[in-house]
Amino acid sequence: MEFKNHPNGFFAVFEGIDGCGKSSQLNRAQLWYKAHLEKELGRQIVTTKEPDKNNYWGKKIYEDLDSQNGVHKTDRFEFQRWYGLNCAEIMSKNLAHLNEGR
Repeated sequence: MEFKNHPNGFFAVFEGIDGCGKSSQLNRAQLWYKAHLEKELGRQIVTTKEPDKNNYWGKKIYEDLDSQNGVHKTDRFEFQRWYGLNCAEIMSKNLAHLNEGR
């Protein structure tokens, strides 16, 4: 995979612990962007969430998280590997969007 030094799009990340308001802040930023900049810049917003329930590795993660008593069904190191694979799949999609200017 080739990475450009200056992609056409803009990448922002909202991180924090569970329940701290990441989704709320993302929604607020999305509304502000659509109200103030979307027409001017001609770019749309693409949002993602990790783990992504719509890809193979994200589905495996959520299946494992649904286990009773919070006990993983798989080895803890394998579980962490799934997160890395899920992130890699999401990032490849994000880079494509950035290169398109979204």
